[in-house]
Amino acid sequence: MKIINQASIIIVVAIWLLAAGFFRHLPADVPIHFNWQGAPDHVGSKKLIFILPVLATLLNLLLGYLARHPELHNYPVKITKANSASWYERSAWLLFIVRLIVSAIFLVLTLIVIVSALRCQSDKLFYLLTALVLAIPAGIAWVLIRPLSSKPS
Repeated sequence: MKIINQASIIIVVAIWLLAAGFFRHLPADVPIHFNWQGAPDHVGSKKLIFILPVLATLLNLLLGYLARHPELHNYPVKITKANSASWYERSAWLLFIVRLIVSAIFLVLTLIVIVSALRCQSDKLFYLLTALVLAIPAGIAWVLIRPLSSKPS
């Protein structure tokens, strides 16, 4: 879990570095919304590029907090002393995986906005974004079916 946690933090730092590093190179207006074909259909001030790192940071902090406090979660069974460790471990893993994928999604979104604003081809990034969105249910399934240190009851 520690590596996944560190990777999520590194990705969020990369998002901030990308937004800050490209800010002065961006045109006054940048794409802020895309249609289903990946073409920009709304533009806004280039200052809006910082919404993505802010949201990524807030979500990362929230998911990290929740992952460290599994006793706050809802469970499909009554939590007892006998099963709490197993369910808490499973829940923490789930949130750490989702946190990593969500961080990666925000990284790709930031890249899409930057690449589109600079009038470069961003088609392949939309495929990557789709794969990451699909990775969320795959990550959830992996956490739910993988064996843990003790079997939930």
